[in-house]
Amino acid sequence: MCNLFTSDTLTTVGRINEVLPEIPVYFSDISRSIQETVFTFTRKGKINRETIDIQAEVPIKINDDLVFKPLLVDHSAYNSFMFLIEADNKRVLYTGDYRKHGYKGKLFKPMLKKIRQDRYTNHRTAQPYQDQM
Repeated sequence: MCNLFTSDTLTTVGRINEVLPEIPVYFSDISRSIQETVFTFTRKGKINRETIDIQAEVPIKINDDLVFKPLLVDHSAYNSFMFLIEADNKRVLYTGDYRKHGYKGKLFKPMLKKIRQDRYTNHRTAQPYQDQM
């Protein structure tokens, strides 16, 4: 079990300190730095747990059967990711929050074309690949 953060919005990261200590938290160092500043100006205090840095296109091997690959996407929050999840010879794309416009929006369609996935999922749905945008 692990916790991977797709973006550094306060609604996503606001309860990071409540994640059980035995559960690893993957969160980019850049995003952590941004949220540490936000926490300073809110009543959240500070981030008081260790996190493991994630970077775009660098696979995260959870165990022999599970790999997450962060894919950089456009979002109102800097340094946001989708995750391509690979397990049991299947691939699922978890989109998280993203937008197809903005300064990195032009990366979205080429990225979808270059990756093969069996399903995709976001905050509300799971769809076969052929049903995608």
